Amino acid sequence: MFTLDQRPDLVFKISNSNELKEGIENRYQNTVKGKQIIMQLGLDRLNIPSSKILSFEYNGAEYSMIAEKRLSFRSNPYEQEDLYYKNVEFLKPIVKQLASFIFEIGDNDVRFDNYPILDQISDQPLQCGVIDLEFAGHRPIDGFIGGKNGSIGLMGMMPTEELVDLLIEECKIRGLILEKLFEDTATIKANQLEKIAAYHHYHQFCENRGIRTGFEPFMQLEEIEKLELNLEEKGQYRDKTYKLRKAVSDVVNQMNKNFKSQNRFS
Repeated sequence: MFTLDQRPDLVFKISNSNELKEGIENRYQNTVKGKQIIMQLGLDRLNIPSSKILSFEYNGAEYSMIAEKRLSFRSNPYEQEDLYYKNVEFLKPIVKQLASFIFEIGDNDVRFDNYPILDQISDQPLQCGVIDLEFAGHRPIDGFIGGKNGSIGLMGMMPTEELVDLLIEECKIRGLILEKLFEDTATIKANQLEKIAAYHHYHQFCENRGIRTGFEPFMQLEEIEKLELNLEEKGQYRDKTYKLRKAVSDVVNQMNKNFKSQNRFS
């Protein structure tokens, strides 16, 4: 996948091997089918970007390429997870429509960054993008409980118990029973509720630590004094003697540097 400065409104997906070329063509056909499903079922909260497939030859090799309209959304999956949690009150119609769509398309690569919450337009209802249908055409159940391709399934995207129960009911309506090896529906629900609790625990930890952007330092050097360590303790490393104070300071400095350069929070 790549973009061009000349056309920032487009995203390009290309392949030149026969196997991947076929995959690009299948992905495009899945997109066409997805658009048909959305139109037939009136899924007005879902948005598949317009796209076109191009084939050409260069230096004796055949290429297939998809040119896709670029939707406006945050591409970081952690940020998308946050958006699902922050927009709980608006998610019921989206969850219902996603259940209908995933059941019909058989997508088994369901995760936050493939079904992102789109940047909201003023006075318009919240919408969800559908941006990658490479692995559509599989058993409907896979799209709900997750599995291959890093998929967490639609269940894994549910941010509240109410929406978990709603999804279970949507599955029952379609004759689907949420179960997998050694896990029945009750277990799958319990596991998701644990993930929801862990999400809130994690964000409470960040709030308590004053972490807002992820660029904040892991620890101030002054806090080392409060670690209840014997910072005057000495040890040897590569024939040199160091105090524990320096070793801990070096670790904290390196972690602060890593935190500053890698934003993993929203």
